[in-house]
Amino acid sequence: MLRKILTGGILASILFIGIPTNVSAEVTAKKWVERHERPFYNADPNHLPSLSDYNDGDGYIGTLNKVDQACSQSQLTGDWFCYGYYSGWIYAVQ
Repeated sequence: MLRKILTGGILASILFIGIPTNVSAEVTAKKWVERHERPFYNADPNHLPSLSDYNDGDGYIGTLNKVDQACSQSQLTGDWFCYGYYSGWIYAVQ
């Protein structure tokens, strides 16, 4: 009788562990963004943000890291105009 109880308990444990759960099965779609261009008006070229939030209304969001920048100064006003270039993973909004 004890053997039947132990065998039943072991089988029940194996079945319980073997049932797949949907908790970790869902994978969020992601894609890589390379050199996303972001303009900065009246910017300080030495202090452009190192991170940029991505939310262009295409169903993906994320935070990108600065990989490059290009700046020019207006001869008329002296103001700086810069482009920051950002790359990183973005994730589908669910």
